Amino acid sequence: FDFARKTGREYEDLALVIGQTSDTIAAGAGQMIAAGVDEGLIDRNLATIGKSATAASAEFSEMAAVATSLLNILDVPETELEGALAGLVVGGKEGAFELKDMARYFPQLTGQMRKFGITGREASDQLTAMLQVARMGTSDTGQAATNLQNFLSKALAPVTQKKFQELGVDIQAVMQDAAAKGINPIEAMLQKIGKLTGVSGDSISKYMDVAKARGLEGGDALEYVREQLEAIGAAGKLGELFQDQQVLDFLIPMMANIDEYKRIKSAVAAATGETIDADFETKIRGLTVGLRTFGEIGKQGIRFVGLAFGEWLPTINENAAALLKWVRGLDEATGGWVRQALVAAGGGILFAGALGALGLALPIVAAGFAALGSVVAIYEPMIRDRIGRAWDWASERASRAWARMPAMENLTLPNLRAWFDDIDWSGTATNAGKAIADGIVAGWRLRIEGINAAGDMLAWLSNQID
Repeated sequence: FDFARKTGREYEDLALVIGQTSDTIAAGAGQMIAAGVDEGLIDRNLATIGKSATAASAEFSEMAAVATSLLNILDVPETELEGALAGLVVGGKEGAFELKDMARYFPQLTGQMRKFGITGREASDQLTAMLQVARMGTSDTGQAATNLQNFLSKALAPVTQKKFQELGVDIQAVMQDAAAKGINPIEAMLQKIGKLTGVSGDSISKYMDVAKARGLEGGDALEYVREQLEAIGAAGKLGELFQDQQVLDFLIPMMANIDEYKRIKSAVAAATGETIDADFETKIRGLTVGLRTFGEIGKQGIRFVGLAFGEWLPTINENAAALLKWVRGLDEATGGWVRQALVAAGGGILFAGALGALGLALPIVAAGFAALGSVVAIYEPMIRDRIGRAWDWASERASRAWARMPAMENLTLPNLRAWFDDIDWSGTATNAGKAIADGIVAGWRLRIEGINAAGDMLAWLSNQID
């Protein structure tokens, strides 16, 4: 209990600082623990994760999932986690692939990156930049992620390596040599593809420029470039290497925007925790985060009061259980008298409400359920008589008004106005007030009789118990 209280307080304090909620922080921490992340590491980095989520307007759970992938799959050191998360935020601003979408696809893509031997901050930065470029070739982030994933999964497939070998290239050795020299293996592979197929970034860029000049964007521009590459036979060579249309949908925009890819990657790699401070400060002062924090303060207040009250729950529950046991025993001893009394009490409340004296009947309920049954039985004739007289009076008034109603052929606005003015409103108000007063008097009588009857009933119960 001490651990839960201490941890909960830490989450509540942190929530107000980073503009998140204590519930989402707790859920995100639990999510990371379930994924096998060290609890100490989680506690030390919850503020960093939350700050990044707030700066990017992302869900805390999404950022926690990304952090888990960086730590568990890409082996990003704890000292570089803040910079890696900041790089994701910067990447989302540099392109059209937003961070909330990266959070959705990062877990599956990071596993593919690891197969190339690319880990750490380098893997995170490159993956972020490639997603932004992949998005340039399609109008849908999901399709862009799928295209990139297909490329990563097919690039090292045995059938792909065989195709490279047929062209006299050991692509595995090329990437290993690049890694040994400190060159990114995927970037080395892309260069080799350009040399083997004759599809250079410059040639594709020219086709892309023509497509844009014709008003084509996204997928339409990509289709135009593919058609031009097919016309010169270059697309066929690319297709022979990978034999997958979605791989080509990634390769073409990637090779066409290789300079943009390098620029985005450089900006992402330069990101630090301080890079997103301005975004964080802007969001923390914004209306959305302000409302979230206001609601969090309210929840924490309610939780504090509830926990304080909860200290008494064992005693309250013990006494409530004893009282319930006593009431059930009394009901059995009297042959169901308690249940019948409750039914009668409900009927009494309905009758009192009909007279406009519900508030006066409530003390009777408090005085004793059984007494209400007796009182209603005593005053039932009086209640029916008053309701009957009220109905007769209302019927007579309505009949007189209807008799004076102008005939259909004379139903004009002046006639209706004269008929309306002719109604004796003063008498109506007087009688209505008298009916309400009578109801209140009857309610007081019910209250007095109820108290007296309750006293008699309590005396009888005392004798029975003795």
